Amino acid sequence: METYEVITTTTYILFIYLILALFVERSVEVSVSIFNYADLKLGWYKKWNAMARNYQKRFDRMYSYRGSEPSHIDRVMNWVLWRVITDKPYPGGKDMILAASIRLNYLRVLSRIFAFLLSLLFVFAIKEMLDIDLVTVLGNIVDDNKILGALDGHNFLKVLISAIAISLGSEPLHQAIRGIENIGKRRAKINN
Repeated sequence: METYEVITTTTYILFIYLILALFVERSVEVSVSIFNYADLKLGWYKKWNAMARNYQKRFDRMYSYRGSEPSHIDRVMNWVLWRVITDKPYPGGKDMILAASIRLNYLRVLSRIFAFLLSLLFVFAIKEMLDIDLVTVLGNIVDDNKILGALDGHNFLKVLISAIAISLGSEPLHQAIRGIENIGKRRAKINN
């Protein structure tokens, strides 16, 4: 293949992956909007409120065993528990759990799972049609056998990495492609 054919093919494949990342982003936004509408119309707020009450009971029990001394464990627990525990509503008050925080965090997790599954479907389709994945294309840009050498023969791992890259969205994928292109340009200058 001529150099311009390689560049054209690589650009075309990267363009396909960027379009897929945009499509996944928009699909997630539409599905979140549908979820929000269903949440509003079907009265799922009762479920989120009940979940907040259950969490509040569990946390009250857990914190009552520990004593009343504030510690760094509180901050760690708050981070581990999705930051659903808000600050005390007044000095000396009891920590509160917001149903909206629980809902938001569940929605984040579900949207990430949906984005990854949709991306995985697209990457498998591209792998079947074009027999290429994003990792291979980016490795060809860098022209470094260390990257591909570690993943040779691990096609499923390449597909997973490609799906993760697409599910992150178009902007992080675009930044990664731009960074790898810059590495490839620097190496080409060094070799010439």
